[in-house]
Amino acid sequence: MLPVIAAFCYAISAFIDNYLIDTQVKKLHVKCMTPIYIVLELLACAVILLVSRGSVLAVTASDVLIFFGAAALNSVASVPYYMALKKSETTEVSLLSQTAPIMSLVLAWALLGETIGASQLVAFFLIIGSAVFLILRSGSKHMRIKLVAGGYILLTCALWVFSDIVFVLQARESAFMTSFFWLLLGGVAANMVQMAVMKNWRQDFKKFFARNRTRKVAIITVNEVIWGIAEASWRFGVVMLPVAIVSVVGNVSQLIITFVLGLILSSVFPRFGREKLTKKVVVNHALATVAIGVALVILG
Repeated sequence: MLPVIAAFCYAISAFIDNYLIDTQVKKLHVKCMTPIYIVLELLACAVILLVSRGSVLAVTASDVLIFFGAAALNSVASVPYYMALKKSETTEVSLLSQTAPIMSLVLAWALLGETIGASQLVAFFLIIGSAVFLILRSGSKHMRIKLVAGGYILLTCALWVFSDIVFVLQARESAFMTSFFWLLLGGVAANMVQMAVMKNWRQDFKKFFARNRTRKVAIITVNEVIWGIAEASWRFGVVMLPVAIVSVVGNVSQLIITFVLGLILSSVFPRFGREKLTKKVVVNHALATVAIGVALVILG
């Protein structure tokens, strides 16, 4: 159930991210919300520290550096991820992000000398073919936008894969709560560095936070809690279970959940769901979901 819980929460969080970017961030930089996330993650770290009675602090300097490295990769990945959501719909971003298992496969082949079998090649072409199908079916008017969104997602997936590899290698040697604490704290540190360096992000935060503060903080807080549940479930899953099982179950579940939620939310709460529900788009997304779902099962 861990990867399924993670998939459901990730899907909900993605729709909230899309809603925030389209309605609250608009023309501001996508990372203008970062200071609020920093405060919330610091509070989460404080709670973990109290619950663990300080035991999470018993780590070596090298452990801290590794977890901070994984967190920094995740923090950097959020920039192209938000940019992709700004260019495309939540369902399409979810579909395109399934290139992550391919990257894991290629990295395992390049860095670890693992072999790639015929069935994995079939899965590879199914996923790539589905992504190309979505871009081509979007029409010439939207093709450039889809290509840009696809590029952002490829960069995001590469950073996610590296982050997972770094985290798993060290987390299996540490208690889960300890590794998760330092991952969160590393994310806080990485975000603080980014905010300190990027002056325009700080300026955009002032504009973002100038109006409707209570509403924005409430939405972001709910999103952070949901994301925290997803992240904890996913990270605990990859530590306790074979990565292939977590990846396949989680990714297939997220595909199906995102597709169904997109239809439901866009019909019942169109301001929140924000998906195009034309017959052509729904059919294209359904076909791509089925094809990529089959590919992920084969890949696993």
